[in-house]
Amino acid sequence: MMREVRIRERKRKEELKVLLAGSRSDTLILLEEPCLDSLPGLTEALNGFIGTEVSGFEDFLSRSGFSLEDYRSHLLSVIGNGSMLFSDIAPLAADWRKDKIWSFVTLIFMRQDREVSLTQYGADILVEKIAE
Repeated sequence: MMREVRIRERKRKEELKVLLAGSRSDTLILLEEPCLDSLPGLTEALNGFIGTEVSGFEDFLSRSGFSLEDYRSHLLSVIGNGSMLFSDIAPLAADWRKDKIWSFVTLIFMRQDREVSLTQYGADILVEKIAE
């Protein structure tokens, strides 16, 4: 009896996976940077929601000192054609915490562009360069 229950549960889970996989939307490909001003009232609504003025993304990046391209180049040079643990990646910036954040953000973008694969190993992440 328990075996039948486990079989039914496994079958239900498999059916649910298939159903969920079929409900995913296609990849959204942006050909240009989104413009918040193209939707009238969106910027004001966002400002009201977060309680502050929304400045441009470029303003945020210039204030933070973050350069996605600098971090991308650094990560590619450190990883080379192999792989390494995220915790072993040499820092680019002096501020250790900020450096880990910017490295992780960059890796997410690189993962999206299929430059690297990311696999979690406990509290660490294996970063592997994807062969071109």
